[in-house]
Amino acid sequence: MWNTNAILEKTTHYISAFPLRIILTVPFLIQLVLTASLVAWLSFSNGQEAIEKLSKNLRSEITKNIQDNLASYLSTPLYIVQSNLTLVKQGFFKMQDLKQWEVFFREQIHTYKTVNSLAMANEEKDFLAIRRIENEKFSFALSSQKTQFNLINYDYYTNEEIARSNHFDPRTRSWYTNPMTHHGLYWSDIFIALDTSALQLTASIPVIDHNEKPLGILASTLRLDYISDFLSNLKQSQTGQMFVIERKSGLLVASSTEEELFKMGDDNTKKRLNVMESHNNLTRYTAQSLLETVSQFTNITEEQQFDITWSGEHYFLQVTPYKDNYGLDWLIVVLIPESDFMAQIHESTRITIILSLLALLVAIFIGFLTTRWIISPITELNHAAQTLANGDWQSQPLLQISRQDELGELANSFQQMAQQLRISFKNLEDEIIARTQAQASAEAANRAKSTFLATMSHELRTPLNGILGYTQILEDDENLTALQQEGIQTIQRSGEYLLTLINDILDLTRIEANRLEIYPTNFNLIQLLEGLVSYFTNNAQQKNVSFWYEVLTPLPRFICTDEKRLRQILINLLSNAIKFTHRGGITFCVSYQGDCLHFQVKDTGIGIAADDLKHICEPFKQVGDPKYRPDGTGLGLAITKHLLEMLGGELKVNSEVGKGSCFSFILHLPEVAEHEIEKFDKYAMVTGYVGIRRKILVIDDHWENRELLCNLLRPLGFDVFEAINGLDGIEKAKQYYPDLVITDFVMPVMDGFEVIRQIRKLPELKNIPIVADSSSLLDDSFSFTINAFLSKPIKIEELLNVLSELLGLTWIYAGSQPHMAVKTIDPLFTHDDKEQLITPQAIPLPSVFILQSLHELATMGHINGIFKQLNTLENEDTEQVLQPFIHQIRQLAKGFQLDEICQLIEEYVKRVNQEK
Repeated sequence: MWNTNAILEKTTHYISAFPLRIILTVPFLIQLVLTASLVAWLSFSNGQEAIEKLSKNLRSEITKNIQDNLASYLSTPLYIVQSNLTLVKQGFFKMQDLKQWEVFFREQIHTYKTVNSLAMANEEKDFLAIRRIENEKFSFALSSQKTQFNLINYDYYTNEEIARSNHFDPRTRSWYTNPMTHHGLYWSDIFIALDTSALQLTASIPVIDHNEKPLGILASTLRLDYISDFLSNLKQSQTGQMFVIERKSGLLVASSTEEELFKMGDDNTKKRLNVMESHNNLTRYTAQSLLETVSQFTNITEEQQFDITWSGEHYFLQVTPYKDNYGLDWLIVVLIPESDFMAQIHESTRITIILSLLALLVAIFIGFLTTRWIISPITELNHAAQTLANGDWQSQPLLQISRQDELGELANSFQQMAQQLRISFKNLEDEIIARTQAQASAEAANRAKSTFLATMSHELRTPLNGILGYTQILEDDENLTALQQEGIQTIQRSGEYLLTLINDILDLTRIEANRLEIYPTNFNLIQLLEGLVSYFTNNAQQKNVSFWYEVLTPLPRFICTDEKRLRQILINLLSNAIKFTHRGGITFCVSYQGDCLHFQVKDTGIGIAADDLKHICEPFKQVGDPKYRPDGTGLGLAITKHLLEMLGGELKVNSEVGKGSCFSFILHLPEVAEHEIEKFDKYAMVTGYVGIRRKILVIDDHWENRELLCNLLRPLGFDVFEAINGLDGIEKAKQYYPDLVITDFVMPVMDGFEVIRQIRKLPELKNIPIVADSSSLLDDSFSFTINAFLSKPIKIEELLNVLSELLGLTWIYAGSQPHMAVKTIDPLFTHDDKEQLITPQAIPLPSVFILQSLHELATMGHINGIFKQLNTLENEDTEQVLQPFIHQIRQLAKGFQLDEICQLIEEYVKRVNQEK
């Protein structure tokens, strides 16, 4: 049983969510709208149904009318030839007596006004015909032994020759062969009359003697343009159509469009027009729609009705076969536009809708008046509540009701509530203002801190750039003793450690700006770990504590991850372990299982309390007893935790006060095959490069930075020009047209950012590669306008890699010959023949910058730009190393194969990245 009370409660609950004005008005409006909509729908639906019935009846009626007219029109020649055959059978005429037939046809042609011609032909090739050229204009045609069987047309009255056709044989014509083949009365093929250009159809009957020997035929011809005239007069509307086609061939027989039913052939002769070649678009579209439905016209064996849409208008279509017993096989197509019927129905629908809308508007107006009269006092109360909700506490009084009843008491309660809320919100507003000011001060302090850190980073990196740069130069000096070499390495490790501390400060700035990124590379893991162990072993010995390095499983030699960030993580953990360990020692354990590297740093230091563990990774946070806190920034573990999360790991900590701590993490790092690692022997010193002498412009306001780059690059064969600030750099660039620019960001007069903007605006300099070497943070907005970024202090290996990539250099090493790429020629061809195809794995390639430039030009479809880029590359390639690549891209560009160029360059870029 239904719970009536529960249903009423739910209904009341839902209804109560709506305003009273809506509850009173909407149901009434819904009833009216539904009633009006139902009436309109019923009216439209009944109209549509009436249209369907009316269109079917009209199509059938028109088709019946056409069929009756065709039967009447086509019956005349059938009757004539049958009557003439009777005369022959009764002996009144002979098939060899041409003169007798001429006299008879001259009289008969005046009797039958719809007949175009009367003719006879016999087996002796004799032919005679009387033709109607116009209403009362005739011609006489004769072909006999007298005319040497040439068909001659004579004037009907003067017997003057009008036209001649040589070697005429009536027995080859369809109006002769068809009745002979079918042994009785039969229609000829439809043909085009030479004198009138009208379609004509001939009814013929064979003449047979008593021995069943054929004597000839009797024929009567009709013009089919009468049918087109009839269809045109029968057409019901401007857009409706009717046409007749042959069912087997699709050739047009008649059309209401008054178009010509023939076309000029390639041999300048007139040929019949297929319905699919009609000059009328609607006729052609109708035929195409029929073929899409029935596949072939021959599949239409009975009356069928369809609906089609053309140019946004709906049409009713009916196709009816028309056949007789004498060879006719036609299709009658009737096309009626729906708009012929819908005009009145649409007008009725519009009137119904307008009346319904008027009734609806009147009902809405009356409903609003009634609702306003009912709920006016309640509306005033609602307005007061909204005023209060909008924070307008000063409106006095909120309710304009001077009553002593319940509404008056409610108004007094509103006034008291408004006063209390005004006091409360005033206090809350004061507190929000105070907090907002505090937050703004904190943000300003944070920005000032970031600016200070970035500035201090630049100032600290500048001397470090000189220290570490010259340690790299001195490290390759073969005259140093082993002790001096060790001292140089100690200076370098200490400088790099100081650089790591500076980077921690910069990393914090990047973390706060959410701009810290990971750059995976292939590197030697064993070499990284041994360097860290050597450094921290010395540090531990200075504190008189032990340092143990334990390799628990065989380690991969090469892995792929961000080497700088992994080193930074390990340095932070090992540094903290040594800082907080005063007795005992530190154990550094590394193992490799299932493509995962396990790192563990254990110490016997002071340990961390359980309450402090959750705070150790907070920036600038140092936990524990202040007297045991060594010097430091409190950033190491915060940065370490963030970096590990970016590398896909998680920092785990176990610690006990007084016993020590254990930090561990796991990284998924599959081993990289040795053959995938770019070979570089640090002791095979670069002494030069292959090719023309290159010019490099160095822009830096610090003399020691410029001097360092000059000492690095000039011995390798580069022409190095110096500029002391950005403005000086622009002038030197215009003067020397360098092949590459190396610039600092922070400089007086004009900074590096403005230098980059100015160079990119100069047409003759805008494509020069620009390398930024700076101690400052790289602004994201400039990362797309420079070609490479080197962080100070500069490492020689990184500098040489950048120069090799941007300038396409082949280095020459001490004691070795450069590896030159050679163009290979197919031995089966001579010097002038085409070159052998070179696979992407074998072909020497230009720099990634040039590859990306060619890819962008191909993407834009800029063929001329591709040729210009290749010509420039070819002029710079004095050693002809890149000729196979240039030839390959040029051939594709000549064939406008832009997609192939893009795919090929993408493969080359992948190869270059893998080789790195």
